[in-house]
Amino acid sequence: MRTLKFVFAAFTIVMAFVLTTSCEKEKTSQISDELLASAEDELMASSMEADIFEQVDGALTGEFDGKKSELDDVCYVKTVEFFNDGSRRITLDFGDGCEGTNGNVRSGKIIINVSGTWREANFVRVITFDNYFINDHQIEGTKTVRTQARNGAGNLSFTVVVDGFKITAPDGIVIERNSTRTREWIEGEGSGTRLDNVFEITGSASGVRANGIVYSMNITTALNVAVACPWTRSGVKEFIVDGNTATIDYGTGDCDNTATLTVNGESREITIRRRRR
Repeated sequence: MRTLKFVFAAFTIVMAFVLTTSCEKEKTSQISDELLASAEDELMASSMEADIFEQVDGALTGEFDGKKSELDDVCYVKTVEFFNDGSRRITLDFGDGCEGTNGNVRSGKIIINVSGTWREANFVRVITFDNYFINDHQIEGTKTVRTQARNGAGNLSFTVVVDGFKITAPDGIVIERNSTRTREWIEGEGSGTRLDNVFEITGSASGVRANGIVYSMNITTALNVAVACPWTRSGVKEFIVDGNTATIDYGTGDCDNTATLTVNGESREITIRRRRR
């Protein structure tokens, strides 16, 4: 009888272990591989968009201030064409490939069509690409940046609309993304250096991964981006993919390349793939 009791007790322990393990697996399954991969794609795409913004902003700063910006890459050749209507076209030609001061390797051309007056509400930049690559990732699409009137705090803000933004990785994986955001310049304007510039970003985006999975993103807590830091320092995104809702939290202000992905109370740290410096 004692032997039967022992066997029953052992069986109960084993079953409890199996059930506990199954529960743990169910918990960890809240963050699927698809959700994780889509979140990483969104982070990389937004980081590459920011890299392009800074390249363009640095080139324009050099043009209008009459001096080279501290963050301008020395390896592109800049040409400016002027038109009768007062607009101009600026081309940044990175050639067959050159490594910038921040360690990124770029090739091809960024083309910027500019109209209006610098830092005025009518200033518009339409950015396109000609066989342009960042670290062997091809970039395509159109990015339109419009300067808005100063807000109640006296800050300049910019509406950034991205249409048909497409990243093709070296392995052939394609990420497509459209976004509409507002970029408010909260620190550093008029200081004479870009290194102290800080922006707050709000808005939304949607995209499609290579396997056809559609995702959407909404910024629920404004993102804090400093030119001197290569990563988003704080802010929260809500991320929806394949019927699952998650949040991506960049932290509380540290300059690092990590974010926290949370689904139904389960969290996992993810690494943002390098874009610069």
